Amino acid sequence: MKWDVIPSDPSVSEPLLRSLGISDVLADLLVARGFDNEDAARAFLRPKLDDLLDPYGIADMDRAVERVRRAIRDGERVLIYGDYDVDGVSGTALLMHFFRLQDVDVQAYIPNRLTEGYSMNAGAVREIVARGIGLVISIDNGTGAGPEITELARHGVDVVVTDHHENEGDLPPACAVVNPKRVDCPYPFKLLAGVGVAFKLVSAISRHFTPQRRQSPEFREFLLNALALTALGTISDVVPLVGENRILAKYGLAALSRTELPGIRELLRVSKVSADNVAPWDIGFRIGPRLNAAGRLGDAPFALELLLETSSERARTSAVEIDRTNTRRQQIEREIFDECRSRLANDESLPDRRTIVLANDGWHRGVLGIVAAKLAGEFHRPTILFSFEGEEGRGSARSVRGFNVLEAIRSASDPLTTFGGHAFAAGLEVPRSRFEEFVAAFEAATSRLNSGRDFVPSLRIDRELPLRAIRPEILDDLGRLAPHGEQNPAPVFLARNVRVAGPPRLMGRKNQHLQLWLNDGEASFRAIGFHLGEEWIERLHDSSRVDAVYQVRKSQWNGRNEIEIQLKDLREV
Repeated sequence: MKWDVIPSDPSVSEPLLRSLGISDVLADLLVARGFDNEDAARAFLRPKLDDLLDPYGIADMDRAVERVRRAIRDGERVLIYGDYDVDGVSGTALLMHFFRLQDVDVQAYIPNRLTEGYSMNAGAVREIVARGIGLVISIDNGTGAGPEITELARHGVDVVVTDHHENEGDLPPACAVVNPKRVDCPYPFKLLAGVGVAFKLVSAISRHFTPQRRQSPEFREFLLNALALTALGTISDVVPLVGENRILAKYGLAALSRTELPGIRELLRVSKVSADNVAPWDIGFRIGPRLNAAGRLGDAPFALELLLETSSERARTSAVEIDRTNTRRQQIEREIFDECRSRLANDESLPDRRTIVLANDGWHRGVLGIVAAKLAGEFHRPTILFSFEGEEGRGSARSVRGFNVLEAIRSASDPLTTFGGHAFAAGLEVPRSRFEEFVAAFEAATSRLNSGRDFVPSLRIDRELPLRAIRPEILDDLGRLAPHGEQNPAPVFLARNVRVAGPPRLMGRKNQHLQLWLNDGEASFRAIGFHLGEEWIERLHDSSRVDAVYQVRKSQWNGRNEIEIQLKDLREV
């Protein structure tokens, strides 16, 4: 793994140190994240809800609000058309709670990932018309649904699109298209998740409430729940946790700890997450996957029902069932992953290729993206997995950092039936008869676009920090940078030439993790290296010398709160 140590620049960090009264470590970390002036650094360290931008700065927001207000005033039947991932489901739940607060006749529609796919479709249009809906509001989709929105308009159904996906062609003929990524949208923050755009819509509508209504206990409770749902979708969608997303995530995480929504409280319980301290990791690896499992296995409405549940008893039953669904998802995913690794282990051509493309009949399409991401991470190259049913293969692509997989797919798209996505992830379909043609074209396109460099994984290191410099105040500084996520990762440090103090040992159910003590002559710390056991247990011994890349965290050890370091990588000295 390549180590990239970000060079420090005292001429930039020292003015921050003096003006903000912070440590040199925190100043360097802020500069490494691009906050190199006092105003930007201060805003990042002290995010406030009052710093959220005016929602009316998003193109078409005024038209969207007016159409929604008319639907409320005229007693129209409203339908929220969501997506099947956590972002779409949480945004749909947010709007459902809001409209129920207004006593609106509101319904939801979440398409089936396996049979309907992403966004609107002809069957959904027929269902919406049959239900007698007057207004559809899309969440996390709709920007590319021009034909379906045209058909709905033909039947007298208006559509307000709220979305955060790129649009390459013409906008759909909706009443309003509220999407910060519209090419003509002047809104300065383009990185909101779908649920973030839904939160903005609700914020804009709420401005028309009377002061008494905005201050009512019912509305305050709604805002608390809305922030919790917004954090849930924002963090699960892995959008950059900077700007408005940082504000929504920070206050939303606090709201998750206080929410009275039975579904979320029971989700926390089955996920074994303490309500006192919900962190982004808990959402990304415990709560989010459970909600996503329902959509991946074809039953996303079940996840939505859990977030809308008002009975604690029913929520408990549903949370247990969604936990079981996640266990099934994990088993299916594990079987496909193991099969792929076995095939790759016997593939002599793999070292000479820049891509991985595998296919099978009957692989569960709902988990292909997860498995592709794991393979891309392990083998460090763009990966596509296809599942064939009959003559049609549907695939999921995942990339590695720094490579635009969608551009490569577009360059190799002649054999494809359809494709779409973004730089890091994409979906595509190919006829069985043209599969091998696509495999060759994708390999050639990737080689051409990535000419001159290999897919070598790199480890971003914020700065050097000797073990002797790790003190409790450092943890306080690091806490000011939270919550961590995309574009604001947890800080990574480098300690050079430290000694292994005592024999290392293996830990974990499968003895896959490494535990040891590191000492630099003045300070000693317990260190854990997750999944580093097999690589290092035979190479290290008492008094070995290493350079260690690590993160700092609080831990409980022998009943005491202590500082622990989590190893990311090692090099022998």
